[in-house]
Amino acid sequence: MINFVSDYSKEKIKEEIITEAEVDLLVKAKLEANIFKTIDALAYKNKKKALELLHNQLKKGDDSFYIFSMYIYQFRNLLKIGDLYFQGKTNQYEMAKLTKMSPFVAQRGIAQLRGFTLAQLKKIYKKLEEIDLQVKTGKMDIGLALDKFTVEI
Repeated sequence: MINFVSDYSKEKIKEEIITEAEVDLLVKAKLEANIFKTIDALAYKNKKKALELLHNQLKKGDDSFYIFSMYIYQFRNLLKIGDLYFQGKTNQYEMAKLTKMSPFVAQRGIAQLRGFTLAQLKKIYKKLEEIDLQVKTGKMDIGLALDKFTVEI
């Protein structure tokens, strides 16, 4: 990863100094790509793969609260896209415009939707809200919450 950041930085700014912001940008992009893979595994009902991806992220030191926030972000987006999709609006550009997302995010969401009904998405999002409250009030550990959510979805 350091070599990748170094190559990226040298190409971008032609200097030997790598800034913290550049590292954060690249690391965040990698984490988000892993979140997409985890959500894909959940959408395709592959709990084993989703747990494996989650545990790999945690082993690498990815912040569990950030992972959880990305779960919320992804399922909120899926719920928005799903609401339109199940009303018959299936064009990614129309969805992107109506939801104020990029067409790429809308396209990814449409692909992930195939594993869920609108009722399931609403139930999942409600579960995420409940977990959020339990974690914030100290009733549940965030690591346990992530595992439990992944298994129960």
